[in-house]
Amino acid sequence: MTVEIKRPDIDEACGKSCESEHENCCVCHVVKFIDTLQRKFGTDTNCITCDAPRLGMNVPGLNQFNTRPFILYLENGEAFAITTDVLDPDATTNVFRVESVRDCCAVLRGLIVGGTPDELTFTPTTSCVTVDLCKFIGIQCLPDTFINGV
Repeated sequence: MTVEIKRPDIDEACGKSCESEHENCCVCHVVKFIDTLQRKFGTDTNCITCDAPRLGMNVPGLNQFNTRPFILYLENGEAFAITTDVLDPDATTNVFRVESVRDCCAVLRGLIVGGTPDELTFTPTTSCVTVDLCKFIGIQCLPDTFINGV
């Protein structure tokens, strides 16, 4: 059985300023959509997009996923990053998995990226951060994946 959910109206959301209401923030809409996919439709095109209505639709030939990893971009164009090891401040990541979203406040888990460019692997960290999604100007999704322990 295939279940699809309504894709976010990105054109409508991104045409409005994030400074008005949080609900009009396009990054917030996309992350809420990803959160819904991961919570409700984690199992089951060649273009890696954020709005594929099922996990796995952006990775041909595979169908067992529970995570849509992504990178968030700051107003200055740099990727948002967090420290993943308090004992080593140089250990950082800019790849995340959404753990929860309420309004436009999200808890994100840092992911360590490994593997090869053709076959990325993601390892969850214990580092989580709470963010205001309307403070970001862009989001880039990576191929859907299965991550143990999340």
